[in-house]
Amino acid sequence: SVNATQFSMKYVEMAGLIKFDFLGLTTLSIIEDTIKLIKKNNKNFSLNDIPMNDKKTFDSLSKGDAVGVFQLESSGMSNVLKQLQPDRFEEIIAVVALFRPGPMENIPSFCNRKHKREKIDYIHPMLEPILKETYGIIVYQEQVMQIAQVLSNYTLGEADLLRRAMGKKIQKEMDDQKHRFIEGAQKNNISKDRASFIFDLVDKFAGYGFNKSHAAGYALLAYQTAYLKTNFPCEFMTSSLNYSLDRTDRIILLKKELDNLNIELLKPDINFSYPNFSIEKNSNNTQSIRFALAAIKGVGFSSMKNLAKERNENGNYKDIIDFMSRLETDVVNKRQLEKLIQSGSFDSICNNRSRLFENVVNFVQIFSKFNKKESDQSSLFQDTKITFDDKNLFHQKITNWTANILLKNELEVVGFYFSDHPLSHYPKNYFKENNIISSGNLFELDQSKNIKIVGSILDIKERSNKDGKKYAFITISNIDSQFEISIFSDTLRKYKNFIKEGNVLLITIDINKDQDNQRIVARKIEDFEQIFENSKYRINLFLSNSSDIEILKDIIKENSKSQNSLYVFLNKNKNLVSFDFSKKYQIKDFSLLDRLNNSKKLDYSIEIQ
Repeated sequence: SVNATQFSMKYVEMAGLIKFDFLGLTTLSIIEDTIKLIKKNNKNFSLNDIPMNDKKTFDSLSKGDAVGVFQLESSGMSNVLKQLQPDRFEEIIAVVALFRPGPMENIPSFCNRKHKREKIDYIHPMLEPILKETYGIIVYQEQVMQIAQVLSNYTLGEADLLRRAMGKKIQKEMDDQKHRFIEGAQKNNISKDRASFIFDLVDKFAGYGFNKSHAAGYALLAYQTAYLKTNFPCEFMTSSLNYSLDRTDRIILLKKELDNLNIELLKPDINFSYPNFSIEKNSNNTQSIRFALAAIKGVGFSSMKNLAKERNENGNYKDIIDFMSRLETDVVNKRQLEKLIQSGSFDSICNNRSRLFENVVNFVQIFSKFNKKESDQSSLFQDTKITFDDKNLFHQKITNWTANILLKNELEVVGFYFSDHPLSHYPKNYFKENNIISSGNLFELDQSKNIKIVGSILDIKERSNKDGKKYAFITISNIDSQFEISIFSDTLRKYKNFIKEGNVLLITIDINKDQDNQRIVARKIEDFEQIFENSKYRINLFLSNSSDIEILKDIIKENSKSQNSLYVFLNKNKNLVSFDFSKKYQIKDFSLLDRLNNSKKLDYSIEIQ
């Protein structure tokens, strides 16, 4: 416990020993790796040469854009940055020192004083040089020591004893220090009452005063990471992702930040991906980040390293047979192969994931028997032409995965969606007709009650309160953004069965705002897929001319049990001709309708019945 530690440290100090704290910071490794990536294109770059007054960096921090920035990335700190609008390094130091229990109560005043919304009080004219940097607020332990020196003629040694006494709150020591402080202040023509008032005020602040040198060290790392992110976003985000390979929740957060930075995250690919996240140059001289093979759940770093090594030495994999013949099955086994297929890593050499997946057992059996490195089988692949089209070896007629299955598989092994989004396969008009929000950033909405939203669950974090009751935070993805929803214990207990990764839910929420803080709270949770299936609606398709009727083959399928109405309207000889398809057909996939609608090949409407 903290008390036990403090008790033991007291006697450790009395024994003449010194306590050292050693902190292992991932941030230092992220900075180092970012610099290595920068130097590939800018050999002369040095972190020691970066300006400490970079306007772009401070502008970014003033917007609260601090995801990935050391010490500053929490939502609370982001709100403080937006209030403060920092424009100099000293303010980053102060924020690091203030954003802790106790000092936090001074943050509003600190921000208001900076922006001249509140008068600055230096306590005593002699203290202005000491407190000017922090707008009259005592933030650092060093300021406590300086105040004692200036007002009461303390030596540096005495001032340090005062700092320690105020921190430990030992009454006898405090009484002695107060007497010494007042006595010294009177020699500088400060009255006894005024000196006593200043001592008590300093004591109040000193109780949680932070060591400025410590805060400055943290602030330097904070500024450096903010600078790198602002000026070299691709390099910084790639390094940050690489230290989150096994943390899906962190990758989801960083993926959202990549969207904000307009940096494309490319899907995993056996011919382009490496075990780690990597930077790829685009044809237009921009940069993208390629997803790491090792970040796919269940494949392992070592195997993916061997996969990339073989590719680098002998060229890209031409097809699945080439891939299997060049890698031993103890490098890529059945489970790993399935995960790679589910993630879409083979799409560039075979676009039928379901066919690959259904043949995994065959791949492993065939290529484990005839390992290319066995001497007696060395010429197998020259003499025997094995092809994926051989129906004696591989299953051929396999139905493609539906969009829903494909996306659920991606979510399972990657943690989010690459190919598409589940909500794109529902008609947009349906959401509009039912006042359901399916896209956009909820944080842009004002405080509201009973809002209906729809989205897919990416991540679930369950917690327990002090009474042992469970509550949860779930990360929800809609078409445009990701956001976190709080589910209190009663709501969690009531709707527990719905809360599974990949489920598409209709959630009734409240948005609660307190100053700049915002919380989204779930009130009611429903299975949206079931609700949509049970809905009755009429779809009207409008075709421009008779030649477009061929489009119908792609967008409708036979279904005699559909309870919904489907009408096709065709403009023929300037007359609108209608066809009732209700009893035999239904829409295959609403995303096809939206794509055709965007390309002006058809128009459609949906009417809720």
